[in-house]
Amino acid sequence: MLIIDRFELFGNPQAHESDGIKVMYNGPDCYFDFINYTLDPDSPAQESIYRIKMAIRISCEIYRRRAESNLPHNESIGLLEQLRLAVLEINSEIEGSHALVWPYFVAAAESILPSHRDFFSGRLWAIYNRTQFRNITRALGLLDMIWELHGVRRWTEVVENDGPVLVM
Repeated sequence: MLIIDRFELFGNPQAHESDGIKVMYNGPDCYFDFINYTLDPDSPAQESIYRIKMAIRISCEIYRRRAESNLPHNESIGLLEQLRLAVLEINSEIEGSHALVWPYFVAAAESILPSHRDFFSGRLWAIYNRTQFRNITRALGLLDMIWELHGVRRWTEVVENDGPVLVM
């Protein structure tokens, strides 16, 4: 069930915008079984898990609103900054940080400010350097196309139609 939840949450939005929107309206919390570790309540990892979940929630809102063409630039920048602040203390060595591949990709794709693009794509590179998952380098290549098409097509549409890569 854990893998199915992860694929539904992160995979459906990449396969079809309409399916992605439905998943986002369900809210990511119903898919969090793959993150819900059995930890001691006083474990230092609890803070990281909280921040990972927050980042996923924010990235889901970004995806949904972009797919619906309902995200003005000023609100987009604000959400990206919230996400950046949520993950600032999480480095690629922290257990579970690989769950941030999709949120980082969403944030990088949505970014119009060079500082946000650099931050989120840099975070993707850091996870790649640790995991060597090749889907991350393909996702980074897709970001170049998305950024070139900014203002011409929604990045959620580009991912669905031009991005044969599963970013997660």
